Amino acid sequence: MGSTEAPISITAKTLKGSLVTIRGETLNDVTSLLAEGFAALAEVAHELEGAVSSPSHLAPKQATQQEAVQNVGSILGGQVTQVQTEQPVQAGIGGGRACVHGKMTAIQGTGRDGKPYKGYFCSQPKGAFDKCKNQYVFSGSPEWNTFIPEKLT
Repeated sequence: MGSTEAPISITAKTLKGSLVTIRGETLNDVTSLLAEGFAALAEVAHELEGAVSSPSHLAPKQATQQEAVQNVGSILGGQVTQVQTEQPVQAGIGGGRACVHGKMTAIQGTGRDGKPYKGYFCSQPKGAFDKCKNQYVFSGSPEWNTFIPEKLT
């Protein structure tokens, strides 16, 4: 069984390593292909190499976080609800703390392990998907001794 490739082939390698191959059945075929098409092939290879080495015009625009959330929502067919993230801990009146839901409740109690705890708790109900993390006061910190609980557990 004979080969399906042309018996004559010439491969040129560009400076950046791309390979351009020209094949023909006879030397005249290859010569005419070289004369007519090599310049065009070189130009195409140059353009491709330029696009690969600096694809800034091909790169997608970086989406903002909000745009990315909207894109994912539209792909999944869902409705996007704005959920605010926790704000930095802020001192309130009387030394309290606040989260995105308002004033946090100062609670003092004893844990299951029998150790005392003090901390600030978000006003959202237990199990709410947007409930903020508890902010505990560490024993030994200056705030431990000045902590004024609003609720004892």
